[in-house]
Amino acid sequence: MGETLRQVWPFEITGNRRAVLRRPGNPVIVHEPGQRTLTHLLCTEEERRELEALLKSMGLEGKSLKPVNKAGPFSACQKCFWFDADRGLCTEGRPESKSLSTRGEEYLNLSSKAQQDWKDCPGAPPYEVPA
Repeated sequence: MGETLRQVWPFEITGNRRAVLRRPGNPVIVHEPGQRTLTHLLCTEEERRELEALLKSMGLEGKSLKPVNKAGPFSACQKCFWFDADRGLCTEGRPESKSLSTRGEEYLNLSSKAQQDWKDCPGAPPYEVPA
């Protein structure tokens, strides 16, 4: 089983074939023959390797660089109630925001996991759970 942490990977595609790639949670990638296509992909390391293998099978070369980790700077983000893995963002803007949306306040009233994850955010100073 591969690593489940989704990271933002800089990715380069080269080769003399046209390709259109669609990956969940990512923009559509269009590679034109003879061009150098640069993009960023939000994926796990296993998904990155699978994409490189797919490109190779298509006669293209795909290379990834070191991930930039904009999609969850802490390992805790991946299991956090507030983390939206499809968008790679904290749904409540943590750690930048101390306030909750109306929907966020509703979640805190319904979920003890939401309350605990709000208190335990590793990227933010300790927060009190709103009463």
